[in-house]
Amino acid sequence: MSDAQFQRALARFPRHPDPPGQVLNWGCRDNVDYLDLTQDRLEMNPA
Repeated sequence: MSDAQFQRALARFPRHPDPPGQVLNWGCRDNVDYLDLTQDRLEMNPA
């Protein structure tokens, strides 16, 4: 998939999400470094 195809799909998805439902905005989507979990990880234990 080319970058242009990805950008078109990304623009189209909020209008027709799959699965159907509300699409939430990702607050930090302009900085992919926020996806790096090698530092500042939050460890959570199941209840």
